[in-house]
Amino acid sequence: MDLIQKNLLEQVAGLHEIPEGAYNIRANGTKLGRNTTANIDIVTKTDKDGIDIIIKPGTVNEVYTFRFF
Repeated sequence: MDLIQKNLLEQVAGLHEIPEGAYNIRANGTKLGRNTTANIDIVTKTDKDGIDIIIKPGTVNEVYTFRFF
């Protein structure tokens, strides 16, 4: 991620750095980053555009961040 994209991420989403935990960040239709956790999985759809966010049953106190810019 270049400096302009980092600045835009801060202005649009209030994020000063890449978040911890599960996240999916896209810019200009391109994936900039994706991370999953043991309890939250982010999977690219195979039959059409998009993603599935799968949260395991019983998951508490975990968040995911999903941003477009």
